[in-house]
Amino acid sequence: MALNTYSPPTFSAKNFNCPHCGELAEHAWDEIHHSEPDYKSTALDSKRVSTLSDPDYSDRNHVISISRCQNCNLYSLWRYSSLIYPTKLINES
Repeated sequence: MALNTYSPPTFSAKNFNCPHCGELAEHAWDEIHHSEPDYKSTALDSKRVSTLSDPDYSDRNHVISISRCQNCNLYSLWRYSSLIYPTKLINES
């Protein structure tokens, strides 16, 4: 892979180098929505209470975005705009 053609995985981008196969390819996007009705009802310990104060948990509708590489057909998972899977990119040593 030539360094001058590398396009890092970027949230909502149509084309970038796949973190699985490393090829510059088009990616199809979709979302998974999760809604938990009442976080406070499960906040029984200090760890859960501290989680409730986390800014990521202030939105009760969590969205996980999925990109699928049109070259290798493998999926990458994104939480908000951060790549969370795979955790290591193919071009990392």
